[in-house]
Amino acid sequence: MNKFISIVVVMLLLVLTTCKDRSHSNPFDPKVDLNPDDWAPSNLQATPLNDSQIRLTWEQEDDRIEGFRIQSNAESSDYTLIKELTADSTNYTDTGLILGQTYIYRVNSYTEVNESAYKEVTYHFWRDCINEWEGSAYLDECNECVGGNSDLGENYLMDCAGICNGSSYEDACSICDDNPANDNTDMDCAGICNGESYEDDCGVCDDDPLNDNLYFEEPFVDVNGNGIWDWVEPFQDINNTGLYESGIFGPDSDCNGDCFGTANINNCYVCVGGETGHAENNCYPVGDIDGNIYQTILIGNQRWMAENLKVTHYRNGDEIPTGYSNSGWIGLSSGAFAVYDDDPANTETYGNLYNWYAVNDTRDICPEGWHVQTSSEWQELEDYLGGNGIAGGSLKATGTIEGGDGLWYAPNGGATNSSGFTGLPGGKRLNYNGNYTDMGNYGFFWTSTTDTSTIADIRLLSSDSHGVGRGQIGMRNGSSVRCVGE
Repeated sequence: MNKFISIVVVMLLLVLTTCKDRSHSNPFDPKVDLNPDDWAPSNLQATPLNDSQIRLTWEQEDDRIEGFRIQSNAESSDYTLIKELTADSTNYTDTGLILGQTYIYRVNSYTEVNESAYKEVTYHFWRDCINEWEGSAYLDECNECVGGNSDLGENYLMDCAGICNGSSYEDACSICDDNPANDNTDMDCAGICNGESYEDDCGVCDDDPLNDNLYFEEPFVDVNGNGIWDWVEPFQDINNTGLYESGIFGPDSDCNGDCFGTANINNCYVCVGGETGHAENNCYPVGDIDGNIYQTILIGNQRWMAENLKVTHYRNGDEIPTGYSNSGWIGLSSGAFAVYDDDPANTETYGNLYNWYAVNDTRDICPEGWHVQTSSEWQELEDYLGGNGIAGGSLKATGTIEGGDGLWYAPNGGATNSSGFTGLPGGKRLNYNGNYTDMGNYGFFWTSTTDTSTIADIRLLSSDSHGVGRGQIGMRNGSSVRCVGE
């Protein structure tokens, strides 16, 4: 009997212990765990009814609960239980509320053994000045309801003088008053308030007296007095004297200073035409590193030297080697020049004869802002003058040796020099024996375009043709060089 009683006591203890340890996570089936969120209320909403009441509504899918608990938290205080409801109630009206406070509500479901997670909603319990709950409209300085959903800007009834419903306004010069007679009296001719612009004799409005009926002063100036013409930006005090020595012209006067004149600036930045007396293709001279001055000419949109190059130094000041014997000349693979028949007088007339390695040297053979033209740039020149079949006549200097009025042998076919290029028959120095040849008959002009590692493109002017010849010769030949502006 005692043994039986002991067994019963042990079983009861096991049952009690098991019941005590069970968490009741699932109030409907204790054998299966259930997330507290799975049977919590859903779609909790707060709606204001008037200035002291908020109505809470929610939904509950599981109908096996016993009821709901509602808690509230106003102005960050602790949550307080305000109501327990039966399972068939899914709304509640909270009363006695105060406008201007924020209320936080939370609702959960419960059974005998457990309760669900809480669902929470926050409501800012106020109306703005357009009577919109939780709105952001407010009263401005003119006691008007603005901002929020009012579609009105702050102080929209205030005039520029700060007076509500006032009549003052700002004119284009930001002068605030209610007198239309004062409008824009501080505006100059350029429409700038308190500006200093005025109209000159050509009706040009600006504040710069240097623009008044200004003639175009040539922008190429021999700044250092060394015969080298340098580009000077308009209105630069190039000698630090306080005097501006190069200028531009106003919008209603031409570059010659004539109001509404017809003179214009060509691509060489020269004022030509109109009353200037300058031809349309007039250009300024350019100087090289040695101080040699070359006349230049505008042909189409290109600026060309009107003389053959005779420089003896690269642009950086390094010497270009010269004085080679025939055997020395034909073995060169670096830059050099020669003088036809070693006669300095030929340099003055025809320029020097350079091998192509000097033409292509990275130290540059042409003056700053100039380069040895490509074959394509020669093509542009020929096309402008009517094509290579006839362009030679426009490029060659006129006259003949036989007639005593030129440097070309007769017949000097088609020569007019209408372009101003003044092409001369400078001949060349041969790459295979170093001899000089063809002066008077041909002018050979290097391009910077290569065909192979030893051959480059040239252009050829001939005494018996009015065309421009095209060809390729070895890079060790000595030929004339013309530079073109960049």
